[in-house]
Amino acid sequence: MDRLINSAEDVKLLRLKGIIRNRIGDDSDVASIFNKLGDGVIPPTNFYYKEECKNVVEHCNKRWNRRMANLRHNYFNGPWVGLSTAAAVFLLVLTLMQTVLTFISTLK
Repeated sequence: MDRLINSAEDVKLLRLKGIIRNRIGDDSDVASIFNKLGDGVIPPTNFYYKEECKNVVEHCNKRWNRRMANLRHNYFNGPWVGLSTAAAVFLLVLTLMQTVLTFISTLK
């Protein structure tokens, strides 16, 4: 669990998804408890989820995946934000088409 929870934001996400319940206090207290669980413990070399953790790290470190996550987070984090971004791109394409057609008509 120490690998899964590092901060109060991690606890908040897990709590909101119904994965953990917090009856201790605020999320930072829970994160502190989970972070202290691993103190003094030497993790085994045959960690059960070792391969899955490695795959997640490799997936997150790929440039394309980071860019797509950034795009989703900044421009499509909600239905209205995504819709307004798509509308802005559509209007930009229409403006570009109008400019090209105007330029072509002046050449005739």
